Amino acid sequence: KNNMLHTLVGMLLCNLISAFTSYYSVYIMSRFLIGFFVSGNILSIIVLMGELVGPSYRGSYGLAIMGGFPIGMMFMSLLASYVTSWRLLTTLVTLLGLPYLLTYWYLVESPRWLLNQNRLDEAEQVLHIIAAGNGCPGKLDMKLHKTLVKSSPSTSKDSVQKMLKNKKLCLITLILCYNEVVNGAGYYGLTLAAGDMSTDLYTGTALSGVVEIPAALLTYFAIEYYGRRPALASFMMVSGCSCLVLYLFSANLLGF
Repeated sequence: KNNMLHTLVGMLLCNLISAFTSYYSVYIMSRFLIGFFVSGNILSIIVLMGELVGPSYRGSYGLAIMGGFPIGMMFMSLLASYVTSWRLLTTLVTLLGLPYLLTYWYLVESPRWLLNQNRLDEAEQVLHIIAAGNGCPGKLDMKLHKTLVKSSPSTSKDSVQKMLKNKKLCLITLILCYNEVVNGAGYYGLTLAAGDMSTDLYTGTALSGVVEIPAALLTYFAIEYYGRRPALASFMMVSGCSCLVLYLFSANLLGF
């Protein structure tokens, strides 16, 4: 929760700096920091959501979060088509993000993180709030949770170094990291090429957001019915083949 606030403040501040600076070096650095804070904010939102809801609801909640990206892209394209000054546009985007600072006082902290930090009383309070929201008010029995936290020898021993020493975990981590690199390159590459679809830049970017809505729905159903690994592998192969076909049959390659 705190990480969400810090990354959001960092995004808004750096975005505002990039809107008003007259130095190219400052602009480049501020945009770099925006990307840094955006990644941290996205991961914080996904992790917090996954730790607040049960496993059976993570798919639907994940879909709701991912559905915000294409909606934001379409709204941004519409706004940019009317606000042609990039400085004013950047300032408006910053102002739109200010109300989200208020969510810090509405959201609750992850009870799992609180338990890992041995902040048991605070974790119990969060669970009371969650239970009341689910229509189950009353005193919760936290003795089992306290026993588990106190008797767990690995609570403070987990680390990146320990993960890399395990061959299986290390291999899985490297595969997922490489998968993330490929996904990022493909996603942002296609988004940046939106202006080459024989339309203007704003329409092309908006259309690239529109196609993400059915894609998110398809991903949700594929994960729910076929599992995460088959869905991930299938979508990666289909998207890779689609990029190859797009390259082979592009207008520039065919010469017209």
